[in-house]
Amino acid sequence: MLYKPTGYLTTMSDPQERPCVADLVPRDRFPGLFPVGRLDRDTTGLLLFTTDGDLSQDLLHPSKHVYKTYQHSWTGS
Repeated sequence: MLYKPTGYLTTMSDPQERPCVADLVPRDRFPGLFPVGRLDRDTTGLLLFTTDGDLSQDLLHPSKHVYKTYQHSWTGS
């Protein structure tokens, strides 16, 4: 698990060399690690990581009915 800060892309690499969540996790200890799901670059929140593609599919595929709750914090007028 990782609480993603703003300014990081939810990807393990970026051809434009922008900051990625890969920079924040121990890839050397866990080869094949990847995020389950996506958060926008300017969004903070909890990301799950796994090396298990089947688990990732089970968590993300709509047919599995895994409910997710998104909370938005709006600032401004």
